[in-house]
Amino acid sequence: MREPLVVLNKDCRVVSVNKSFCNTFKIQASDVNNKLLYELGKHQWDNAELRKLLNEVLPKKNHFNDFELSFDLPGIGPK
Repeated sequence: MREPLVVLNKDCRVVSVNKSFCNTFKIQASDVNNKLLYELGKHQWDNAELRKLLNEVLPKKNHFNDFELSFDLPGIGPK
């Protein structure tokens, strides 16, 4: 898969990431397993909108469509 992909458990902990995710966000795969999504990088994923969405969706094993966040990540740029 060419698109960045992260798999989370119901507690927002990282289960796995693909190579594209690691390359895009300059994260080592060995540094992410079982970490909270919000702890990755320099807490670049700690976003109120994202937290709200994931806290509503993950515990219910629900899904969402058409949700987009824009980040200007230090050292990476806009994503």
